[in-house]
Parts: sequence; C-alpha cells; structure tokens
Amino acid sequence: MHSSQLSAYSSPTFLHHCFTDVDELSVMLNRHRQTSIDQLSPEPLQVQIYQADFGDLRLIHGIPNGPICNRGTRPENFILFAIPLSSEQRFFIHNQPIFSHTLSCFDCSRGSVTVIPANTLFVELHIRRDLFETTLQAMRRDDLDARFFRQDFIHLPQTILPYRNYVQELVHLVRTKSPLLQTPEYRQMILGDVIPLLIDVIPRQKNPCVAPSSIAHRANLARQATDFIQSHLHQPLTLKDIYQALGISRRTLFNSFENTFGATPIQYLKAQRLQGARKALKKSAPQTITVAQIANQWGYWDAAQFTKAYKKMFGELPSETLKEGV
Repeated sequence: MHSSQLSAYSSPTFLHHCFTDVDELSVMLNRHRQTSIDQLSPEPLQVQIYQADFGDLRLIHGIPNGPICNRGTRPENFILFAIPLSSEQRFFIHNQPIFSHTLSCFDCSRGSVTVIPANTLFVELHIRRDLFETTLQAMRRDDLDARFFRQDFIHLPQTILPYRNYVQELVHLVRTKSPLLQTPEYRQMILGDVIPLLIDVIPRQKNPCVAPSSIAHRANLARQATDFIQSHLHQPLTLKDIYQALGISRRTLFNSFENTFGATPIQYLKAQRLQGARKALKKSAPQTITVAQIANQWGYWDAAQFTKAYKKMFGELPSETLKEGV
C-alpha cells in the first residue's frame, strides 16, 4: 500500500487556537521546526491558527491581526509551500515580495525570515519530502530540480488561482471541522489531489518570473533598518540615527517600512522594546529587580508611560508579569 494511503486511513489531528503571546505561538510552531515570532507593532496581538495534520500532509492556516515576523528553519523531512490567500496583501520572505499569485518557501536547505502584514490570510502546506519526490517522478517533472527549489519562490499569475481556490476550500473544511475530513475516502481523495494539482500549477521551467526590483529594494532597506534597530535596542535611538546610518532619507525609511511591514519604524522599535522587557520580566524574580529597572534597561525612563504601553500591548500590568516570573 502506498504511504499516502496508509496515512489516509489513520485519524488526522486538528488544532485551533487564538494566540495572544508570541512566545506561546513560537512553542506551537516549534513542534515541526525551530522558529521564533516577533511582533512588529505595539498593538494587542491576536493570531488565529488552524492546523490539520494528515501524517503525509499538514495544513497550517494563520490570520494575524497585526504585523509579525517569523524567523527560523523549514520543517525537517517535509517540503513547505506557502500560499497567500489574501488577494491584495503581500508579505516578504528574505526581502522578496510575496504576492497572492506567489508560491514560496520550498527551499528546504535555507532558513526563513518571513514578514506577514496585519490581517493577511496565509496557508502553509507541509508535504512529506519522499512522497512529493515520488509524485514528481510519476509526473515526469524532471525540470523541478535542485536549481528550481533553490530559488525558493515563483510568481504564477496565470496558473495559481484555481489551486488557491482549492486550498481555500480545504481551509473552510478545517475551520468548520467538517465531518468529511473524518472519512478515510475523503482524506484519501485530498492526499491524492493536493500534490499533483500543485505540481500542475508550476509551468515547465525555463525563465522563472522575478519580483519587481523596486519592491525588493525597499524590502532590503527595511531589513537593514530592523537589523540596525535590533543592535541598538538598549541605547537611546532616534529616527534620524536610523536613516542616517543607512544613508537614506526619512521619507525613504518610512516608505520602506510601511510597504514591507505595514508598520512605522517607531511602532517597530516600540514593539521590540516592549517584547524585550516582557521576556526580562518573565525571567526575573520580584525580590531581585523592579519593573522600573527593567523598563530603563529597554529604553523606557517614564514608568507610567511604560506601564500604559505594556498593558495596551499585552493586556496586563508589567508588575503582574514580574510576579509570575521565575
């Protein structure tokens, strides 16, 4: 019996959870790979995650209410394909713009830095590597070789829409917990369709379509800015410091950030400092340090301002987080 048939007759597992803490979301995603989530805006976070695990195939559907960044590895022994479901929103992977017609994240040999804007609907398909390679051979798609996978993304404006609609139907079944997913016959049909239909979407390879260079350039500037901010989180930092360090104008910095992350540089800086303070509070004991001391370490000199911003982002007072610390 084929391996996909074996898993089709075993019961799939389903998960649905609304995450309000990036650390808890990271723990959930780390079941399949090593990853960490950064919140890019200081607004309260909610990320709806739906997952269906069929053994040979995993479907993960996410909806963040604010911009987030996912850094980490790709799943071991699986090939990942990321498919945006939002028709207008785009996100970025390694500074490359990913549109609604883009298939991405399929290079298993590299890590991933993915920026997902607020309210972007996306799906990850994790397909067991040996099953995918067997299907490629059966379909005589030798053109989808190592060179193809190294490019990590491909734009498919002419072919991907029917497959995206098909994936949206699967997502609907998962979100509504359809009884169909509990029947072995229907699961076998899904496992028999997902991979061949996906491969058919990809034209035989000659000259792959590349992203517009201006968008990629803005994304690269935004990534340089985040690297600079991350290396100076504990120091006084102004907008002028950032755009002068990059040798660009204030307007270019803002445009690059908002086009890439859906947030301003100030919002990003504020979110990173608050998240750093939260991690420090969780790891500290109340008898050894105060909230004000931790706030100062992360660039907040006004305790009232820090407390207000912290509660808005995390829904609790920093003193409450500290009490629950180590």
